[in-house]
Amino acid sequence: MKLISFTIKNYRSITDAYNIPVKGKTILIGPNNEGKSNILSALDLAFKTINQVTTIPTPSGRKIFLGIGRRDNYRWERDYPIQLRDEKVNVSTELVLEFEFNDLELIEFNK
Repeated sequence: MKLISFTIKNYRSITDAYNIPVKGKTILIGPNNEGKSNILSALDLAFKTINQVTTIPTPSGRKIFLGIGRRDNYRWERDYPIQLRDEKVNVSTELVLEFEFNDLELIEFNK
């Protein structure tokens, strides 16, 4: 399984970072206080969440995904963008990871 891109929305200083590609070795370069550490923190949170998810097979062969994540992985006071806290709109944090599977991994994933 290989991470090929990710999207971060409304996490710490990042409001919109769509489909950031990951190829081989990826380096984050930029000035101080531009969000490089927040990108890494968001990826860490996403991977922790994935590792804390379990699946339950149904009689029809489908899978139900249950999040069993710890509540302290994400804290609104720390992780939700400050500039959006006073907004009247209900906006959520989104972390989307896109993976590429080889044939064997795809078979295992679909079991």
